[in-house]
Amino acid sequence: MEVFARPNGATDDAEWTLHASGALTLGGGEANAEDAFEGVQPDVWPPADASPLPVEDLYERMAQAETGLGPAFQGIRAAWRRGEETFAEVTLPESACDEAAAYGIHPALLDAVSRVASLDAKATVGARMPSAWSSVELFGVGGADVRVSVVPSAGEVSVRVVDASGAPVLSVGRLVTRSLERDELKSANGTLTDALFAVDWTPVSVSAELPSAWGVWDSVDGSGAAPRLVVWAHSGDAAERASVGTARALRTVTEFLADERFVDSRLVVLTRGAVGVGSDDGVEDLSAAPVWGLVRSAQLEHPGRLVLVDVEPGLSEAAQEAALRTALGSAESQVAVRGGRAFVPRLARIAASTDSTTRASFDARGTVLVTGGTGGLGALVARHLASAAYGVRDLLLVSRRGGAAEGVNELVLQLAELGAQVRVEACDVGDRDALARLLASIPDDRRLTGVVHCAGLVDDGVIESLDAERLAGVFRPKVDAALYLHELTAGLDLSAFVLFSSVAGVFGAAGRASYAAANAFLDALAYERRAQGLPAVSAAWGLWEEDRGMGGQVSEADMARIRREGAIPMSAEEGIALFDAVVAHDRALCVPARLDLAMLAGAGTPPLPVLHQLVRHARRRLDAAARQEDAPANAAEKLAGRLAGLSDAEQVRTLLSLVRGHVATVLGHADIEAVSPDRGFLESGFSSVAVVELRNRLSQATGMRFSAVTLFDHPNPRAVARHLQSRLKVATDSASPDLGGAGAAAEFQAALAALPLSRLKEVGVLDALLRLTGFDSALGDGGASAEAAGAQGGQAAPGGADPHAVTPEFIDAMDLESLVHMAINTDA
Repeated sequence: MEVFARPNGATDDAEWTLHASGALTLGGGEANAEDAFEGVQPDVWPPADASPLPVEDLYERMAQAETGLGPAFQGIRAAWRRGEETFAEVTLPESACDEAAAYGIHPALLDAVSRVASLDAKATVGARMPSAWSSVELFGVGGADVRVSVVPSAGEVSVRVVDASGAPVLSVGRLVTRSLERDELKSANGTLTDALFAVDWTPVSVSAELPSAWGVWDSVDGSGAAPRLVVWAHSGDAAERASVGTARALRTVTEFLADERFVDSRLVVLTRGAVGVGSDDGVEDLSAAPVWGLVRSAQLEHPGRLVLVDVEPGLSEAAQEAALRTALGSAESQVAVRGGRAFVPRLARIAASTDSTTRASFDARGTVLVTGGTGGLGALVARHLASAAYGVRDLLLVSRRGGAAEGVNELVLQLAELGAQVRVEACDVGDRDALARLLASIPDDRRLTGVVHCAGLVDDGVIESLDAERLAGVFRPKVDAALYLHELTAGLDLSAFVLFSSVAGVFGAAGRASYAAANAFLDALAYERRAQGLPAVSAAWGLWEEDRGMGGQVSEADMARIRREGAIPMSAEEGIALFDAVVAHDRALCVPARLDLAMLAGAGTPPLPVLHQLVRHARRRLDAAARQEDAPANAAEKLAGRLAGLSDAEQVRTLLSLVRGHVATVLGHADIEAVSPDRGFLESGFSSVAVVELRNRLSQATGMRFSAVTLFDHPNPRAVARHLQSRLKVATDSASPDLGGAGAAAEFQAALAALPLSRLKEVGVLDALLRLTGFDSALGDGGASAEAAGAQGGQAAPGGADPHAVTPEFIDAMDLESLVHMAINTDA
């Protein structure tokens, strides 16, 4: 068996590189293990006479040496040395433990084992990579905690791996490592073929049934059934601010989503010339470009409710209707129609150039303006421009605070040491007059030759929470400033015009619709400038690892969600390498981002359509019957079938487990036990975006639609489970007690179930319930506490139970619903 590879996107005649060769044979089982592990003493650990090695800060030291690894590849927990032999304990990080069973030995565990082989007497690991493995035998699979023994021999090592009980896991008869020079490492980072993408508009066929009719938003009235499709056409005005037209789209979208008449309808948002499809295309209606970022985000928050269509401007009414039919016939959620053909956006890899001469796009003889230049990414870029890579000697750094910004004096000193003359100014770049005065102040002998626009602002909020004022606040430093920079420099001989955009504009961003809209404008502006013969590139950045700029405002729950969506944070070094690659490319839009495509391919849900060229989703059920099986109505029927015949308490427990599982996923917990059934969502750290994600997950799992306020009306997992039960209306087992009851008893129970236990205790309700059951006197002063009365997992006692036969343990095992039932049914 041989394994070959070559760079993605290589030409057909490019050479393949042999990376591995070997033969797989049937092993000798226990006999082989005895031979391979002869002399290993699993009961003696750590090994006798072995001295501990300092590995507590091992990975921090590796990071400082530019050989750092991601968090999943930091498994060495302890190490010892005895002569030339090295021993270590290696643990798979908790985040990867769930995957262990899918591998013979998890890649992160195997990597840590190979790193042990490179440990020296001072517990340092140089930039060494395994280059040859021989006589490899695997005896155990799916392990997460192992002990490693490494024995050197003639410049090579042999490796033995056992589990905590001493049972053989892996043996490597011969492992050879080779040093990896720093220049090689930088070269590898410089190409970054898996982190540089472009958006290609790909033609698609019209395969779906064309709609016979649709409603027009402005003319749909309240009488009769709502049409399945409703079309709203954005009417832009080149003279108006982009935020004004986007605010109209926002108003329409939110009104549509809030109107119960349209719960089973889709809104088609129609723009004209708002996106650049071909590489040489301009964008005729820049004011409509942000609508695409806004609606892309709304699509993520409200799956299946919205469609984006862009047609050529200036079409007759009949031609526009034909183009709209073509777009809808593609069955895609984002479509542009050009020349009667439907095109859809798809992300595609592009290779990074290794030609250093392309960096001359920044004319070092003049001034380079960096907006947002005193902090975060702007400061990082400024240092790179002043370095030998570009040699820019004059930098104008602009921000809202200017010289008063934190760390600005240190930044200026660093740039001066690199040989740059730095001018720092406070300027509202969203004010055209102020920006014009700033540009006019640049001396003629240091004329402006380049612009890097990094300024921006984030104002998180789900689509329903946004308004025109909040949109304008986000647009001012990013959209307005970019437009004014474009207009005020159009007559200058610039060598570079780089816009720092975000992948949010390309993918959409749940909870950041205004930010996504602003970035979609920057991408469109780059297309329009290039169509006018002006330099421009928009870099739609992915997530940065450092706590910089926009990334610093991401919560832990949001970070867990972002990672589930396939984003991998990039380091500063990777970002700078990608900056070079973006500047070198002759494209209007590049997407420098690290994406976990393998994770997306194996996820339980299909990836975003924009990723379909990169991710082949492993979905087997493609026939019509299977698709019907996945329909919402069938999901509800399936769930109802699971609940049928269960008692009321069992139904709630089943639904509560379902809800807690999705809550754990949204919050990034590995176990549902981390989710308290009665703890409020907001108290648990839910942001508005997390609430939306949970709502969408529950909708998919149950086949039922939920309004935006469902999770605020039912503020904890137990209350949501009760709500699901009432929506499903499944008959309970006739032999079970009727906890639901009728009239006041049912209302009383439902109201209590919706309140946190801490609040019930605070107002004395739980103690009152104990008194109603008579348990308080039976338990005495040493009886169960209010918290114990709300503990989960117990069986309800039948009404009228003898309170004197009840123990504190019995109360501890009861849930709140059972306690309420006993209070209702106890004879006073």
